[in-house]
Amino acid sequence: MNRKCKLLLLIGVSMSTMPAFSATVRLVPEAAVVTAGSVEVELILEASDVADGCVPRCSDYSGEVEISFDADDIRLVSVTPVTPAMIVDSLISGGPFEVPEDGVGPVVFGLNGALEQGTVAVLEFLVTAEPGATVAIDVVDSRAIIGSFGYSLPTNQFFEPDFIGTELQVVPVPAAAWLFLSALAAVAARARRAS
Repeated sequence: MNRKCKLLLLIGVSMSTMPAFSATVRLVPEAAVVTAGSVEVELILEASDVADGCVPRCSDYSGEVEISFDADDIRLVSVTPVTPAMIVDSLISGGPFEVPEDGVGPVVFGLNGALEQGTVAVLEFLVTAEPGATVAIDVVDSRAIIGSFGYSLPTNQFFEPDFIGTELQVVPVPAAAWLFLSALAAVAARARRAS
């Protein structure tokens, strides 16, 4: 075997034994049954094997996400970061993020200082869809071509996480709930009259 073939074989074998970093950015719950009104969805980063040797927990992950949804069915009300993560309008400017007044998407924001595993932010939505509708909320890297997710300590390490959105199935308030509430109101009225 000549030198070039040996070198190519050695490179191929060494690359095949390199660890494959896996990371995920997902919305939780991944599927849920909800009634019209307010609903909270968590944005979770799982990248614990991206930075080797980080003890006890690394907190220097960053990335930029785009959250998209149908404005006819749902509106974004708020985005609350979970410490130590910070939510910024973009990774480039680093300015404060503000939810659009109309709550219409897609919405893009950056994450700075996130832990390698856990909830980065809580997104509050107002579901306006009719019962029977399925509302999809998607999450992707806002920089699809070059990617924006990385880890900066001890060295810059970029990674491409998988993204998992969520689906909300809108249901009517059950008749049993209305019946229970009306019975509760009748009991309260009777108790009030008795006293």
